[in-house]
Amino acid sequence: MHILQVIGGIADVYGGPAKVVREMCRELAARGHTVDLYTTNASFGTHLDVPLGQPVARDGYHVFYYPCPRPRNPHFSPALLRAVYEACVGYDVAHVHGVFNVPSTGAMLALRKRRVPYVVRPAGLLDSFGLSRRRLAKRLYMRAVEKGNLEAAAYVQASTEHERDNIEELRLNARVVVVPQGVAVEDRPRAGSPLDRPYLLFLGRLSAKKGLPLLVHSFTQIAGRVPDLILAIVGPDEGEEGNRIRMIVNSLGLADRVCFPGMARGVDKASWFAHAEAFVLPSKDENFGVAVIEAAGYQTPVIVSEHVGLAPAVANTGAGAVVSLDEAELADAMLRVLTAGRPAYGHACLELAKKFSWTNTTEQLESLYIAMDAGCEVRRAQ
Repeated sequence: MHILQVIGGIADVYGGPAKVVREMCRELAARGHTVDLYTTNASFGTHLDVPLGQPVARDGYHVFYYPCPRPRNPHFSPALLRAVYEACVGYDVAHVHGVFNVPSTGAMLALRKRRVPYVVRPAGLLDSFGLSRRRLAKRLYMRAVEKGNLEAAAYVQASTEHERDNIEELRLNARVVVVPQGVAVEDRPRAGSPLDRPYLLFLGRLSAKKGLPLLVHSFTQIAGRVPDLILAIVGPDEGEEGNRIRMIVNSLGLADRVCFPGMARGVDKASWFAHAEAFVLPSKDENFGVAVIEAAGYQTPVIVSEHVGLAPAVANTGAGAVVSLDEAELADAMLRVLTAGRPAYGHACLELAKKFSWTNTTEQLESLYIAMDAGCEVRRAQ
């Protein structure tokens, strides 16, 4: 099949959604499909140094980057929208990633106009927390255009049952299907730990929904009982959240117990996962949680809030702990996992990672695309 993928940005700074798209394109191409990814050169306030408007070969597929004059949201790129409109009729199906941003919204409008079947992956932006941010603007946006885009899609892809339930609460006239995201765990970590002391790890974007104030306050409850323990908060800052967390850390007198190494990639990122005592993600709302699977792939136990889409899978495999958004409960879970030790969770972690391999996910995507293309052929014949 000839498959078009569209997303606002694929720079590493955009975290899980961008990582998933890149791996999805690679896996589909490896199975013999022709895959083109249309995106912008935005990189959260800066621009990627890439060729524009021409195919860039990457892992068996091609990326087409288009200029984004304003590299922060809403990633307005007239060139991208024009390219999608002109080229989309040459594809069997399209997969659009994200909502409430100009590239995805414009792409869906173009696909509707050109009668190309598409599936949209909201990437958590239709969850309750995502909709609560800029609530009035999103409500108007939904009423004006996005509701029509979602209802015109062949499918709306939810990554977990948690995300599906959130989408269905919107009462859209849309077909919502659960197709999990695959997660590749490939980079080999360095032999030595990034720190010379044991540490708990948070790795991801420093954003308001990740529950970092709760994590820091819970850490204070166990810091005295595990004197050598460090809390490592690894990832790029999203707005002013990083400064807010640093202020909390300083006010609690934890400046020497909490570190902020910034963003990690490749073997450095793998090393943070592989040598952590546990990975902690106490999000207020998380449709999936790519970093949870990455941590599990390195046999690192995971502690997640019940609002993380992968929480049922963590509980079912025994790969760590699931907690409510409560300081004492989170502190108890961290202490319990630390006491048991990494080896106690190794087998369960590998079982969790295996559940979300790209092998199973890509087969489900192919079935979805075939159904979309077949439905389009029927409509053409009528």
